[in-house]
Amino acid sequence: MSEASDPEALASVVLTKRELATVVAALRTAQEQGFPTLSYELYFADFPPLRRREIDELCRNLEYPGG
Repeated sequence: MSEASDPEALASVVLTKRELATVVAALRTAQEQGFPTLSYELYFADFPPLRRREIDELCRNLEYPGG
């Protein structure tokens, strides 16, 4: 499997604190309201969106890296 199609491949990006806050807020909103099927199908063409539990873990990792 190529890295481009591997949903578990690592990705790295640098965010400002403001950008990070926006990402966490968007994740929490998606967690509460779900992902609108048609609006986001482009992003999830290769793999499904995260489940609620996975969003919790991601937000914790974004808010408290390494902890």
